[in-house]
Amino acid sequence: MNKPSGGVLYTAINNTLNAIAPGITTALAGIPKQRNPAGDDDLYECFLYFEILHELQTQGATGFRAEPAGRPLDFKRGPGNFASTPTPFSYIAFEINNRDYEAHISTFVRTDAAMARCELDVCILDGAVRQSHPNDPDYRQVRIFIEAKYYSNDVELSLARQYVGLGHRMRGPNCFDAFVTCWGIDTSASALIQGSSRYSYNCFDNVIPGNVGALRSALAIAVASIF
Repeated sequence: MNKPSGGVLYTAINNTLNAIAPGITTALAGIPKQRNPAGDDDLYECFLYFEILHELQTQGATGFRAEPAGRPLDFKRGPGNFASTPTPFSYIAFEINNRDYEAHISTFVRTDAAMARCELDVCILDGAVRQSHPNDPDYRQVRIFIEAKYYSNDVELSLARQYVGLGHRMRGPNCFDAFVTCWGIDTSASALIQGSSRYSYNCFDNVIPGNVGALRSALAIAVASIF
């Protein structure tokens, strides 16, 4: 596989968004169109974000809408909490099985350790967490989280160890997690992620536009128990 360019990712995002919610016509204003390749990792997170929403739509999710209403999506460019910007930070809300959920990018979440926080690249949270936790949501409200790696070489063991540590702190009840990269994953790194002594984590490599089937299939299987 080849590492996708920012232009390829941007086109894929546009196509998927139009399939999910063509009414969110201004949302692309909030998706960074990077000219500097060093910033295309933001686009990779956005690409995975919309692919997850597309699969949830396939599994019965409806009512996709940009929040706060009446303004373009304004995705964060780095980790932060809900109250970290002068204007409310944007997300997409939706319903599945008559319950409300929110899809976020680059969000701090409080872990099971006292006062500790972790950044989640992409996550789906129970609805109304902004009201109950105006700064940081709680890990028990996380239904899906994705660690995204936009690399041009195989992910190494050190990063796998970091992800397993994140998973130990973050995985709550009824939660689907995945380590996702656009390139390959070193054999030892993959073995650690998928065969941790405490948990077995999901691991997907070469996830690029046109090659998302494995990730979406795993998510489809998990939806029934999560939602």
